[in-house]
Amino acid sequence: MATPPPPIAGSTARTTDARALPSLRAPALALALATALLLGCGSPPPPSPAPDEAATAPASPAAPAPPAAQQRDRTVTILYTTARRGQLEESGCRRDPLGGLARMATWLGTDPLAADPSHRLLLDGGDTFLPSPPMPPTDVQRAAAALVADVYDELGYDVVALAPRDLDLGPDALRALSRGHRFAVSSANLFGTSDDRPPFQQGLLFAVDGVKVGVVGVMDAVYGAREDNPGDGPWRYRQPLAVARDQVARMRVRGAEIVIVLAQVRAEEIDRVARIPGVDLVFQGSGPEDALPLRQVKDRGWVIYPAGRGENVAVVQLTLPAGAPTPLSFVDGNRADRIQQDMARVDARIERLAAKHRPGMDEAIAQLRAQRELLTLDLERVTPPPAGRPSIRYTLAPIRLDIAEVPEIATRVDAHIERARTTPPPPPAPTETPRHEEHR
Repeated sequence: MATPPPPIAGSTARTTDARALPSLRAPALALALATALLLGCGSPPPPSPAPDEAATAPASPAAPAPPAAQQRDRTVTILYTTARRGQLEESGCRRDPLGGLARMATWLGTDPLAADPSHRLLLDGGDTFLPSPPMPPTDVQRAAAALVADVYDELGYDVVALAPRDLDLGPDALRALSRGHRFAVSSANLFGTSDDRPPFQQGLLFAVDGVKVGVVGVMDAVYGAREDNPGDGPWRYRQPLAVARDQVARMRVRGAEIVIVLAQVRAEEIDRVARIPGVDLVFQGSGPEDALPLRQVKDRGWVIYPAGRGENVAVVQLTLPAGAPTPLSFVDGNRADRIQQDMARVDARIERLAAKHRPGMDEAIAQLRAQRELLTLDLERVTPPPAGRPSIRYTLAPIRLDIAEVPEIATRVDAHIERARTTPPPPPAPTETPRHEEHR
């Protein structure tokens, strides 16, 4: 079995020895996975210490990567999810339901896109634990949040960023979640009101196939909690762009070759994050339905947005050729593939509409055919990435219903749903102004 990527010495990262499904709680869960594929269908870790001055002060510059690592091609695969919002099963979309924790567990352990555990990072962008709209979480929702955290731990998540809705779990529950699981909880611009210290991880540094990768999580503040404002309750927020700029610089000082920002900020702020010097990738926490899944901002950082509710996994494959110059500058490595996939989807829609023979379909079909012509022109303009340049390849992997479920996880999800079904609903909460801003 491959050795998981270790943290960099002196980093604030917590690591897990469960980086891929076949190694999860072995042998029990590996056996569960085998059963799922055939059918088609200890003591807790010690608490991680609270962030100290080493986590918030610049470290000494790290030594450059050893020549042996620089003289071979290196590959980093980043798997990214966001905005699960406590969703345990597939989404409620009638046309194409996707998702489910038990199916995602199978995908992580079997799909080639998931990559070898030693060559990947598994990240979540926040809005993970509680559903929308904002309201005090019920006991059932808290239980679902705990189940999501436990399964994420077993799946080998490396970092889970926080979003404003996650904070409704409360400081005690969030600290317990952070200390009771092996994944790191990151929120660089969240500080305690009483001590002005970051309660969660700010910048984390990992080694993946000999590449040093820094990860920073930031989020927008809730109403009434801007910079230098005590905020509401135990939290105080600093401006996310300023904090991200500082943490990215610290990651570079510590030797990060690639820097990732998990950004739960407004859609209009995303480009400003991507333009921060030293940022390579920005994983967008939420956004409009028509947000592009992969785009580069003015020759600076790349922005990735996969849509949420656990329906898809964004797979970002970074290839660093031997001797690639630094700082790294990535080129799009599979633009032609994505255009051809878009063309196939347009063709399928044209075929479905043409088969319906309904009034008004002709105009919709004409628009789709015009869209296909534009895609054809785009495909003709695509040129192969230059040899020797670092490349980025993006694939959106849907968690489809034909993926078998891991029985052990499915059983726990079903048990929770049954308990939720038999639990009386709480009395209605008094009407009040929502605290959170929608990231639309």
